[in-house]
Amino acid sequence: MIDIVSIQFKKTATEPFYQTLAHAIKKQIKREDVPEGERLPAIRTVAERFDLNNATVIAAYRLLEEKGLVYTKQGSGTYTLPAIAPPPKDELTHLFGEYAAYNSQKFTQADGMIDLAGNSPTASIFPVKEFKEAVNAVLDADGGYAFSYQESEGYYPLREILAVFSSVQYGIHCTPEETLITAGAQQALDLISKAILKPGDTVFAEMPSYIGMRSVFALHDARLVGIPVENDGINLNLVAYYAKKYKPRLLYTMPVYQTPT
Repeated sequence: MIDIVSIQFKKTATEPFYQTLAHAIKKQIKREDVPEGERLPAIRTVAERFDLNNATVIAAYRLLEEKGLVYTKQGSGTYTLPAIAPPPKDELTHLFGEYAAYNSQKFTQADGMIDLAGNSPTASIFPVKEFKEAVNAVLDADGGYAFSYQESEGYYPLREILAVFSSVQYGIHCTPEETLITAGAQQALDLISKAILKPGDTVFAEMPSYIGMRSVFALHDARLVGIPVENDGINLNLVAYYAKKYKPRLLYTMPVYQTPT
């Protein structure tokens, strides 16, 4: 347990007592390099020690919880967590999006940089002859129907192949009728969000992550909680801790190189 005597708290008129107390406890946690799972002193003990009411201490503990430093077990107490960034507020998500868009444009326009995000082939090595032959073969076979809309769920023969592939490769057994082809990760996330999320639902997402998912989940008024990635993937200990507190509706994770596709 964190030593209450070591907490350097002093009342001040410049900020609310609960904020001052939260800052003092935060400094003590970082000063002692407290391991995760260390219990904080009981609320009543802290209140008596610093001549505060219980509500002030509760507010301080809640502030620490919002900052991702502690978590509360109902009926057991408050315990430390590894510090990570709190769930981003809407305005931070908005600013982050603008900043990322600016940097993305700046880097992709730099000399020697190749932008892989747009799936645009390099003109100098594009197989024009082979592509022309493929287009002609499709037109010979389908005529004008080649330009008509396909089923909204996607091209059925492709869905058949994907259903077999999912079963053989990943053990996910589904039929072509249960398979949906989208235009990309962004559309897929939007459809999933519309089907599953309600305003205020929590979404866990590994960090770093696909930047486009932030705007999708923000659009659906979801609360985004970032979970750091370790050498072997997302931090499952933090997932377990935060799952008890935030009751997530979705976990957004990617198997390879933080790329959605």
